[in-house]
Amino acid sequence: MLRLGEQIVSELEKRQSVDMLGAWMAHYVAELIHAAGTAEGEDQPVKLKQCADAILAIWEHRHRLPDRMRPFEDFEAIFSSLQNLDPYDSRPRYFRHARLAAIEVEPEPGTATWLKFADSVDYSARILIRYALAEAAKSAGDRSVNWVALAEAAGVDHGFEFPVIRIIIGDGDQPEACDPEDEARKEIEGRIKRLEAFEKMIAIVATDLRARLRRVEASSEPGKSGPAEGAGTE
Repeated sequence: MLRLGEQIVSELEKRQSVDMLGAWMAHYVAELIHAAGTAEGEDQPVKLKQCADAILAIWEHRHRLPDRMRPFEDFEAIFSSLQNLDPYDSRPRYFRHARLAAIEVEPEPGTATWLKFADSVDYSARILIRYALAEAAKSAGDRSVNWVALAEAAGVDHGFEFPVIRIIIGDGDQPEACDPEDEARKEIEGRIKRLEAFEKMIAIVATDLRARLRRVEASSEPGKSGPAEGAGTE
């Protein structure tokens, strides 16, 4: 808890010259940490509790701290993306109820093929989103990772951001080499196969759309639509 408080003080002190409230909080918490660290005898538990209460009060309001003081500020853009994109939900995202209901009615083979393709699109999009978020997390740097470690050690790792950050960091931190029977390796190989199958289906759809485009362009050429020139005359 004291290490978490020291990190909070460090972040607050960086903005002392432009943020009076931050400067006051940094000074106040630093004094409490010093008092807790030097207290002895029966006075020590009291000082520790006062210090812990102050640190927890600031931590619970971490999302309201000024710019460059918020612990997970580097991840805020990622959190904003996740408000509309949930790559960790295994259920279909688009036309969810219709697609789940279609599974129960044994559709025709052609229909089943395209429903399977729709599921593949959904699954592949989820893989790509997770990959993109993991790469974005790498660019965010180690600052947020350090906050997660401190919060875990202090036992205050509660809040929506913690499981999200752990998953994203885990996706981007796969081992370079692993055993052939390792579950992580199998999962990566499975994702690659699904993406490769998805790529083939995309090529089929792209070919069909190009053919449609050619038909549209041909029908819009002069003399290709409407009555032929001179039709209906002697």
